[in-house]
Amino acid sequence: MGGVREALVVLIALAIGYGFFLAWKIFSMPREEKNNNFYEPVLSEDNKTPFKEEKNERPIVNPRPKRSSSYVYEPPESQTHTFALLERIDSLEKQLITMRQSILELRGDLTHLTENTNQEIERLRNMQTVSPMYSEAMRLASAGYGAHDIAQRCGIALAEAELVSALARNQEDDYGE
Repeated sequence: MGGVREALVVLIALAIGYGFFLAWKIFSMPREEKNNNFYEPVLSEDNKTPFKEEKNERPIVNPRPKRSSSYVYEPPESQTHTFALLERIDSLEKQLITMRQSILELRGDLTHLTENTNQEIERLRNMQTVSPMYSEAMRLASAGYGAHDIAQRCGIALAEAELVSALARNQEDDYGE
């Protein structure tokens, strides 16, 4: 049993040693040289057939295709879809112009609504400054009720109701202009 373990340890050591040897061979191989002729086959003197030194040796054949640095890859869809892309850009520009016009219209509407809202808020603030006792009378006067009706509903004197009614008309005239 002990001999099998020793043999297994020796085989593992040999495999590791062989792995280091292969790694050393791979990293010690010469890198690709800068001239592009490195991968081209060596030709004979007539420059037509690969050169053979002896019968036992094989000819040096180009293992990889020659790389050309002047070639720029251009996908075919970039050429075929150029016209369609230009049409799409024109369509998007038209949509953008339409959207800008809509935004300007909305901005004008928003300005108008903001002004109306501010006027309504100011009117409500003015109504709140009135004594709570007369707030119902002011609401009725703004709704168009006469001084006599206001006096009866709110339980105030007719002179006070006329004053509230005149005040409400004055405020409507100020905001109605």
